[in-house]
Amino acid sequence: CEINAPIIDKDGNLYQADISLSTADSIVNSIVLIDSSLSQNFFGAVQLATNGKIYLAHEYSNYLGVINNPEKKADSCNFVLDGVYLSGRLSRMGLPDYIQSFFVPPDFTVKNYCFGDSTKFSIKDTSGIDSVFWDFGDTASTQNHSRLFFPSHKYSKQGRFEVNLTMWRNGVDFHKKNIIQINDLPNINLGNDTLICNGDTILLDASCLNCSYLWQDSSTNAQLWTNSANSYFVTVTNLYTGCYNSDTIEISFADLPIFNLGNDTNYCSGDSVKIGISYHSNVDYLWNTGETDSTIFVNSQGIFTLTITDSLTCQFTDTIVVTELTLPYFDLGNDTVLCENTNFVLRYNSQFQHIWNDTIQADSIIVFKSGSYKLTLIDTNSCQFSDSLFVSQIYIPVVNLGNDTILCEGDILTLWANPSNCNYEWSDLSTNNSFDISEAGLYYLKSTNQCGFDIDSIFVDFEYCGDIYIPNIFTPNNDGINDFFKIKGLNGDNWEIFIYNRWGNLVFHSVDYQNNWSGENCSDGTYYYILLSSERTIKYSGFVRIHRNN
Repeated sequence: CEINAPIIDKDGNLYQADISLSTADSIVNSIVLIDSSLSQNFFGAVQLATNGKIYLAHEYSNYLGVINNPEKKADSCNFVLDGVYLSGRLSRMGLPDYIQSFFVPPDFTVKNYCFGDSTKFSIKDTSGIDSVFWDFGDTASTQNHSRLFFPSHKYSKQGRFEVNLTMWRNGVDFHKKNIIQINDLPNINLGNDTLICNGDTILLDASCLNCSYLWQDSSTNAQLWTNSANSYFVTVTNLYTGCYNSDTIEISFADLPIFNLGNDTNYCSGDSVKIGISYHSNVDYLWNTGETDSTIFVNSQGIFTLTITDSLTCQFTDTIVVTELTLPYFDLGNDTVLCENTNFVLRYNSQFQHIWNDTIQADSIIVFKSGSYKLTLIDTNSCQFSDSLFVSQIYIPVVNLGNDTILCEGDILTLWANPSNCNYEWSDLSTNNSFDISEAGLYYLKSTNQCGFDIDSIFVDFEYCGDIYIPNIFTPNNDGINDFFKIKGLNGDNWEIFIYNRWGNLVFHSVDYQNNWSGENCSDGTYYYILLSSERTIKYSGFVRIHRNN
């Protein structure tokens, strides 16, 4: 056999050695005892038969010894001392002579175990071989078989395959099978051909486990950095299987989207300045302020950066410095007033250009009416600053309380100050903007503003506005209180009155009574009266008492 060979020592012990090992020492160290029973007999010839078994002769025995499975290890080779009965005949020291190589099972070698390439098979010894049949164990392939002595086969996948060889020699078939491993090629993918931004660096990575590398520039690292356009090629070899794979990538560089924000600029305080570039539809814009337009307005000084990115994500950045120019600040003062029929000069001293109300260029203007007045100063940088004030024209107050009036007793007349926005002083020295009148008298209002004052007055009287009311007593003692016989409600008609004493004598008569009887020449006591309307359609009568409290 090719791997395990039988050995019989001088004492008749049967051993097995693995002759497939690469050194003599390793072969010697592989020797193991199979059987020692031959020591009782004389050993003879050892011969490989066409059935693949090994037969042993021992002298004067009716049996031949047999190693049934010589390719297996000692404990499994199945040696039987009395393996073949010779039907009563005796074995001597020898066995029939044959060309031993005719009985050696076919064996073959294999080259190239890499997936994707052709695996080559070769029979070690073709002498005397009539024909062969190969089964490559690749059931998924339509070319799984061959009758060539030295075939090649490209496996459909990686993995373990059982290869069977059948060989015919002089009409006798021999069989040999081997398990082979078809290995994956190293997994390498440098990616698609790439267009990158000019000036950028790209990393080409061919890393894999237990591999060696060879790039087109003879470098042997797993990775390659590059910043130039070229065609890049790498071959990757598995250090254990020897299988290799390669890949190529084309690197091209795109031009950067160049632009220029222009020279540094400035703006006047309180104003803004527009910065940026012309708009292009195929790029994106991003300012350091977060804005995404091609142009922006800025109203604060600082450094402004614009980055544009094209469809290939190539970027270019430019920066501009914006400075704020200080304005010629000034103050025209507070709003003011102008009295009627007066004027004043509005002036502001400055070395800069003056423009009043956006039209008049002069150092000062004359104000003679109300309105808004604005002054704009323009400095040497053309920066402008404006301030304004409002002039209100005030007129001397005109007070009008209305005509004198008579009210019904119990009514209240409310007078309102006029005009507004003045200081007020009523006849009782109060300063409210209204005044309530409930008693007869003369009332006045003085209205004052910063331009002058005016005064007006009104007389208010009260009268009885109800039905006829005739008192039953009055006190004519000249104290100013209830000194007359006053009948309320006589307004609007001519009333005739007759007054009699208790003896029926007429003591007072009037065809148009004006509430003017004071009981003159009459003593205290009770008097009878008759009151008639002018048409004598209404009549009142009754008693009234004079009482002077003497």
